[in-house]
Amino acid sequence: MTRLAQWLADSDLNLDGTVTQVELESISPAQLPEIDARYQLGGSPITPLLDMYDFVIGQLKTQGHYQGEGECPFDGMEHHHDH
Repeated sequence: MTRLAQWLADSDLNLDGTVTQVELESISPAQLPEIDARYQLGGSPITPLLDMYDFVIGQLKTQGHYQGEGECPFDGMEHHHDH
């Protein structure tokens, strides 16, 4: 079984069991050999992707949680859904 999130576990640089924003900001996509063609880094709402924190935030901005449509922003602002 291939775990496509292993890069996230590997980003725990001090091995304390928690991946922090500081750790993600210290790693560029090019430093992670497992970030390959399986990960589509183009078309991110954040450009350029300078570090893996940018990658995580870009993923959250495009991952929908309301009916899977990708329409909910990840910007810390409260928002409401029309039903």
